[in-house]
Amino acid sequence: RLSRRGGDLLLSSRSGVSACDRGDVLPMLPPAESEMRVQAAVLDGEVQAAAAIKLTDPGAPAHDGDDIFGKTLFPKPIDEPPIAPTAATPMYEKRCFVARLQIVHGKSPGVECDVSQAPFLRVNRVEELGPVPVWNKQASADEEIRAGDFFMKVGASAGDARSMFLALHAPGSIEVIVRRPRQFTAEGLQANPAGLGMTVTSHPRSTCLVVSEVLTSGAVSKWNGEAPGDKRVQAGDHIVSIDGKALSPKEVQRALIEGGCLDIEFTRPDMS
Repeated sequence: RLSRRGGDLLLSSRSGVSACDRGDVLPMLPPAESEMRVQAAVLDGEVQAAAAIKLTDPGAPAHDGDDIFGKTLFPKPIDEPPIAPTAATPMYEKRCFVARLQIVHGKSPGVECDVSQAPFLRVNRVEELGPVPVWNKQASADEEIRAGDFFMKVGASAGDARSMFLALHAPGSIEVIVRRPRQFTAEGLQANPAGLGMTVTSHPRSTCLVVSEVLTSGAVSKWNGEAPGDKRVQAGDHIVSIDGKALSPKEVQRALIEGGCLDIEFTRPDMS
């Protein structure tokens, strides 16, 4: 029940209040001529706290004097500076999406790709002109094609990097299935005279070596036996750095031959 005493508003927990459930907040309106609105918190049928807000200023905070039962449920807001918007990473990012490209005869598709022997095509660099930059301009941020991404299918071609590379240069409208990369490092691989226990391959136009086979013995096999599933080296993995340094395919081959204790960073499509 709402009543006045002098300039104060009083609230009592009678008619209708006992029907409210635990934690309910009950808005109550004073007579039409009043300029105040009262909000009351009801717990087990008893009014726990109330706050009066001017109707002429709906955004006005509650007053300390409006606390009737000694429990301030609607305290004054703390004056804090607003949080400035930031260009933060989205809460989630697409790991796979479809890009639609319009390829022009005799023109670059707008990406430089690695044509190593692999079941997918890795993007080395996105150029300034071409169908891929055109796609990126109209695509959302989580569907932009970036360096390091993998093309899983180009048009009807899939499962072979070189055939997908050719399809990417065929004129016409094509759909490309793109996956984001997943990188991991195999640490402390100790090479012996026989190598690390994996074979690698490359193409004259490749920018990195690709694992073609993991042998049953050697440092890589030992690593795989101890590493979690998503960090086990497998065929198709691309070597992107050794001991934290990005090297050319020839430099990687030299480092693998010279041996020693190596930390090798690999990348593959993120299939999670």
